Amino acid sequence: LALAISVPMTLPVSSDTVHLIIELSDGKQLEHERVATDDTLWNILCRFESQFNHNLCRRRNNENRFELPQLMYNKLPFAATLQQLLGTKLSDITKHRSKPGTPLILKLVFKAQAFNVNEVETRIQKIQQERDDDDDVELKNDEDDDGDTAMKQQQQQKKQNGLPSDFADDIDAAQAQNTEVIFRKMEVSLYALCKLLRTPSEFVACLKLLRRIVLNLVSHPLPSPSSPASPASATGTDKDKDVRRYRKLNLQNEKLRANLFRYEPALQLLQCIGFQRTNDEASLILLPEHENVVIFQALIVKIDNCAPPKEAVPVVEKQVKIYELRDVQQFKVKEAQIIATQNVQKNNSSDAALSAQHRKAMQNAYKRNHPTQLMGKEMREKKYGVKQKEYKFTVIRVEFPSHKVLEAKFHPNAPI
Repeated sequence: LALAISVPMTLPVSSDTVHLIIELSDGKQLEHERVATDDTLWNILCRFESQFNHNLCRRRNNENRFELPQLMYNKLPFAATLQQLLGTKLSDITKHRSKPGTPLILKLVFKAQAFNVNEVETRIQKIQQERDDDDDVELKNDEDDDGDTAMKQQQQQKKQNGLPSDFADDIDAAQAQNTEVIFRKMEVSLYALCKLLRTPSEFVACLKLLRRIVLNLVSHPLPSPSSPASPASATGTDKDKDVRRYRKLNLQNEKLRANLFRYEPALQLLQCIGFQRTNDEASLILLPEHENVVIFQALIVKIDNCAPPKEAVPVVEKQVKIYELRDVQQFKVKEAQIIATQNVQKNNSSDAALSAQHRKAMQNAYKRNHPTQLMGKEMREKKYGVKQKEYKFTVIRVEFPSHKVLEAKFHPNAPI
């Protein structure tokens, strides 16, 4: 990801500076002896990023989600949102220090957000614009002797913590309610889908395809309509076509039909996130007006939280027995006789055949440890290794203080 950051390399001149150390999660420390305390935390991180050539402000994970830098002081987070990073100055920390002469150590961690890295600049500009508007309102109220005191207190609170008291009032209630309804429908459909996936192989095959479909929507977002388009892009570039192909699913695809589309809840999940059938019922398409990255990422999280079903444990006849402790030796003698009889019946071969089997086993062991052919570990074990014995049942005996013994048979995979 190549993004230009227009930040000057030199720190602003200020009479108040501090020795700052930013400690990363891997233990590495980024250190500067003179950092101006009247600058915001976001600008300081951007300068550290430029100076040390270390990505701090434009990180993203494998799902193209922006990883927000969060600063911690004395193991306590104090700047955990983008608004707080843009609105908090370093002086807000230094003025409360008991030892001003010592270096200031801040720990930096990253947390994935619900938006992608391409939206960072837009959100920063929006936050800065809101702050400029709030400053204008504050100046106007200062000139007015009868200004609203509550408004001043609200502005002061926003400056302190970066979040106004009514920070959620601008959310569209209808849109929020619609998103919440979609979340509930996704949970219901995903629960119904998991109930239909009875084996681990079916579970992995189905949810892996479903997750890949949704992850492609997040990793390959549609181009922003507000971005300037070149004459070549007016008719649709190859990149735009490549992005749009992830928003069309062929219902006749054999792999998708066998592992995904044959489950009705899977189709309901795709319709919840915006897919709809075409007129000829041959494919599912996602229209641009139904794009919602928040819903896509929420579905990915819900899929990752699903647990595969456990394989059914075969039923074993328990054959419960209760006997005295002194009879255990008699049972062991009888069992030894039965096992010896079975071994005699199985091994009727001559001594020459036994030596040939032993010689073959030694050769296989040597070839397994000294391979002459290029092959993987699994294939080598399969070709030269000795297959381990599979036990069909396990005998458990419980001895009681009354010298009674309880015996029963269970499958080896049966839970305790």
